[in-house]
Amino acid sequence: MTVKESFNVAGLPTTFGNPLWKDNIAAENAFLIDRLLQAGAIVFGKTNSPYMLADAQSYNDIYATTNNPWDPTRSPGGSSGGEAATLAAGLSALGAGSDIAGSLRNPPLSGAAPRPSRKWEAQSAALATRGRRPKGSTKVIINF
Repeated sequence: MTVKESFNVAGLPTTFGNPLWKDNIAAENAFLIDRLLQAGAIVFGKTNSPYMLADAQSYNDIYATTNNPWDPTRSPGGSSGGEAATLAAGLSALGAGSDIAGSLRNPPLSGAAPRPSRKWEAQSAALATRGRRPKGSTKVIINF
């Protein structure tokens, strides 16, 4: 599976697309990553996000632009747009993203995300945020 670049994965860069943090290597896993690994997931990649996760597209000065794999004239969305593009291109069967202002909800509007048959939503109050900046999110959506 792949995970949004902002989730700490021990030994991998976590930059939030910020050039000042381009050499930041996570010392420990985010809580979500630990739980996924305990459940048997294999994290094989991290996906692009905009500078400080704050844009409606997925460009930053470290990793450049993430394109919509189906239509390069359209964006895969912001924040979790790298995750949307990865899933839409069939490069990963499962992805972990986060949503504060629509990054998990908006990619389907751009045609970049697969259309899930089922969806589970949970309020973030029930979720830990260790290893994840900024702390807090309105909801987590797991598509399966």
